[in-house]
Amino acid sequence: MSEWYGIGGGAVVVSILTNIAGERARFHLSRVTRDLADTTERLSSGELLRSETMNFFAADLLELRIRGVAAAAENVQKGVSALTIADAALDSINDEYLARLIEIAIEAADGLTTDAQRAILNAEFQQIKTSINSLIDESTFQGRNLLDGSQTAAFTLQTGSASGATYTIDFTTNFRTDAGEGKPLSVLGASGAGLGVASQGDATGALAELTGTASSPPNISVAFANARVKITVQYPTLSSIADIADFIGIELEEARDALVAADIAAETSRLIRDQLLADSGASALANSGFGTEQVVSALATIVGRG
Repeated sequence: MSEWYGIGGGAVVVSILTNIAGERARFHLSRVTRDLADTTERLSSGELLRSETMNFFAADLLELRIRGVAAAAENVQKGVSALTIADAALDSINDEYLARLIEIAIEAADGLTTDAQRAILNAEFQQIKTSINSLIDESTFQGRNLLDGSQTAAFTLQTGSASGATYTIDFTTNFRTDAGEGKPLSVLGASGAGLGVASQGDATGALAELTGTASSPPNISVAFANARVKITVQYPTLSSIADIADFIGIELEEARDALVAADIAAETSRLIRDQLLADSGASALANSGFGTEQVVSALATIVGRG
């Protein structure tokens, strides 16, 4: 064993039995390496380590609520999508088809319109009715037709985790123009034939059906508007439910993050510190055998002299 004096006059023991400096360097390097691994894990996951906090119990419960709210929000969004599809189709029927039917009926009911002209107008009239049916047949969501009356009951959406958290949307109205169904666009003419404008009388009857003043049953325009309201009035409420679900989900996520989220700025600073310490620790460990090497060299010199 040998010794020399360091700064301050304290004796520094150099031993060939134990590399004290090396052991200390190894100890600190091991601790820094472990801290570096933990910091890297926190940065990569964005969360604190489960061994570091008891908040994970509460966070796990919040996660269950978040998943439930997300599932309910998806249900609501499906309802919104179905209503959007139905409303877009009804908007086209009202603005393009129903308005044109009224124009044709007015022109065909005019006394100066010839029968040949009425035949052309009637062909367009019937084609529009067919086009309405085609559009209705294409208005589907997840395989369910929304406007042909095939849905005999309203749909109940699960909008939350509670059993009573539901909302009902109704697609039971039939908007087809098929004769004999007694629905908004399937009113029959006096002769029992389908609505048309082949003659002046038919055109006058069609115009009365489309825009007449009778209240019971109402004309087609009013009946269509009333039936359309049953669908479109549901959209704002369901959209509000969707917005509320999104807001609740955000609030729950914020509450969960407050419990377990890692501070990225602090962790980044810690990562830089640990990397520097690891580099300097590795260098110190590599040089920790300097004192022992001196003793061995001195002994070799003494033995050589002997």
